[in-house]
Amino acid sequence: MVAVLSYDFLSNFGIFLLFGFFLINYKKKHQNRPVKDFFLAYLLGMLNLIFVCLYFLKIIPSKQGQLALRGFYIFLYCLQIFFFYRFLDGLRRIKRSQRDISLIVFFITVTVMGYFYLVLTYNEIIFKSPVNNMMYFICRLSLKGLQIFVFGFCGIPVCYNMWKYTSEKLSEFFYISMVITTLGYVIGLVIIIPYSFDELSLALSLARKTGEALTVIGFSLFLIVSTLNLKYIYRLPFDHYMLIVIHKETKLNLLSLTFETKNSKNEMDENYFTFLNSTLTTLHQSSLKSKGYITKIINNDVSLILDAGEYITATVATNQVSLVLQKGLKKFVEEFESMFEESLKNTPSSNERYKAGEEIFNEIFPFLKHTDGAY
Repeated sequence: MVAVLSYDFLSNFGIFLLFGFFLINYKKKHQNRPVKDFFLAYLLGMLNLIFVCLYFLKIIPSKQGQLALRGFYIFLYCLQIFFFYRFLDGLRRIKRSQRDISLIVFFITVTVMGYFYLVLTYNEIIFKSPVNNMMYFICRLSLKGLQIFVFGFCGIPVCYNMWKYTSEKLSEFFYISMVITTLGYVIGLVIIIPYSFDELSLALSLARKTGEALTVIGFSLFLIVSTLNLKYIYRLPFDHYMLIVIHKETKLNLLSLTFETKNSKNEMDENYFTFLNSTLTTLHQSSLKSKGYITKIINNDVSLILDAGEYITATVATNQVSLVLQKGLKKFVEEFESMFEESLKNTPSSNERYKAGEEIFNEIFPFLKHTDGAY
């Protein structure tokens, strides 16, 4: 029982509970949010921690079975990090980097295939042979590379920009959590070197525990803050200027929202924006004989992201386009048309009743404040 109630088991079980609280909170209050990658990362994390606990409880008595169980939860953990990367990447750009994806896939492949090799070739007599030791070393090295790349090279810049843009405490906690977690992984990378010298064994052991403690603290901080207030996990660290919703047939402006920004020089005129939206749609579908519609126009200062349903076209003017914004706008169009389907069919002549569509947008994008201060 003493072995079961170890530091590793208790820390993983604590994170398991935080995952559970987050998922319950998400399902109860935030199912309308465009953060599916983040939700999948948490779901995989919860499944992974179940197998971690089974590993520490030694449910499978054989050493080969234990090794296979460890390989399986490492695989789930790699998938969790992959979806967490997708979430982080979706906050900062519209198109994923093929270089980053290739590097992450390489790290995951080396890690998983290495553990797969160790399980298949397991022999208790030769388990600690030079070849197996080298393979185990490569697996751990690759896993640390994956962790440091996603949390350090992706997570820290995103959370730092989020904090600098919003100047809010919760965003600062996310940034601090990424720094602490990455530092823990860096320490873990440094002490992966083999225990070649007996006099360094104690120091390396203490360093390993320190690195593990930092990763648990950093990751727990991220989990706690995101569980308490979900809207901060996908805070977009750049200005959004205006939303326009136009009826396709009549070109009537059904809803327009202007947002608070840090950069006031890019204020937009509503009438001009409405005219531009209508012109773009007409040009693309009539003049260019296209059945589709323009989805984005990217510029250094102000970019447009568009989505169209059966009856409406919605456009957001923003400082920078992102996948989260694109997915959220698509969700908004679906919800808007579902709410007002009957009136949209009957060729609307007034936009009075569509003010309620503001509530849909607020639910999907709670972090975008209107200029009147309302959410």
